Amino acid sequence: MLGIGAFTDWLTRVSGALVFVATAVLAGVAMLQMRKLNEQAEAEAAAVQKQIDASIAQGEAIREAARAQLQPMVFAHADRVQTHADTTTPDQFGQQHNEIC
Repeated sequence: MLGIGAFTDWLTRVSGALVFVATAVLAGVAMLQMRKLNEQAEAEAAAVQKQIDASIAQGEAIREAARAQLQPMVFAHADRVQTHADTTTPDQFGQQHNEIC
């Protein structure tokens, strides 16, 4: 009987050690998976931030293009451009024009 009891004690210790090793290996694998997931999440967050920045830049470009379209165009004749207030005279309609020499 003593031999069987020693064998079962040895078997219990070996199986306990194997369970410990298996648990340690699984914990290591879980840590590796968590690191990979964290790296992947950081990469996805960077990609989303890049898309947001691109969308903001696109919105600014559209706003600038719309602003350029809405600005009035002014056409003027060179002889009617007012450069100095003291050299202008009103015409028949009261508009100020440069004196033509």
